[in-house]
Amino acid sequence: RGQMSPEMQYEARFFTVYLDEDGTVIIIDTGRIAAVDSNADEVEIVFPEGYTLAEHLPEEFTFTNPLDPSQTLYKATAQSEIVDGRLVVKLHRERCKAPYLSFAPGYAQLFRDWSRTASSRSNRTITARKEGK
Repeated sequence: RGQMSPEMQYEARFFTVYLDEDGTVIIIDTGRIAAVDSNADEVEIVFPEGYTLAEHLPEEFTFTNPLDPSQTLYKATAQSEIVDGRLVVKLHRERCKAPYLSFAPGYAQLFRDWSRTASSRSNRTITARKEGK
């Protein structure tokens, strides 16, 4: 089996910022942020001064064990606030710390739906604007 290089944890953690001709942030794609901690990760994105409007943040969602709804398997949240005239967005993802779980084949569609939700462009995108733009 191949081993992951020590640099891989840093190579797999980045996000893309798309700007318009005026330098205004249009979209931030957070889909390539991977965690160093396999159970949780938190990313804080601080926008340049003047960016104070969060037009779109990823939706919050929680996936629970279909056999035990009290057990959370995956949770994602996004929060924004203004700090010193700058928009700050915090993304938090948490994975289940439970041992390996096995499900009957009938749950495959549910897990495909969850995968689509978690990886959708909407749940990987942040749209921010400057005040008045």
